[in-house]
Amino acid sequence: MNEEVIYLEQPRGSKVCGQTCLAMAFGKCIEDISIIINTQGGTRNPDIYKCIKYFGFKYKYNRISKKNNIIPEDSIVKIGFKDSTCTHWVYKVEGYFLILLKVF
Repeated sequence: MNEEVIYLEQPRGSKVCGQTCLAMAFGKCIEDISIIINTQGGTRNPDIYKCIKYFGFKYKYNRISKKNNIIPEDSIVKIGFKDSTCTHWVYKVEGYFLILLKVF
């Protein structure tokens, strides 16, 4: 993945949090990632996998819970919210979760 991460903010009002995470991870622009995964909207798990494979990396899917809460570095993480069907992608690098849009 990208050695030096440049922070990108998800465009306000968009649903491209997954594309934004991938763009930071691979040092690309959001538009390039959208072309690679062929979506301009919400990002699904298979979209993330497709892009990771496109750049020649392997991925490991892992469900994290309160019992299993260790999240490796350089992880793209899908966060679910209690009592909601909404999810949000974030990028974990150097011990920090890069929140892409002020939604809280």
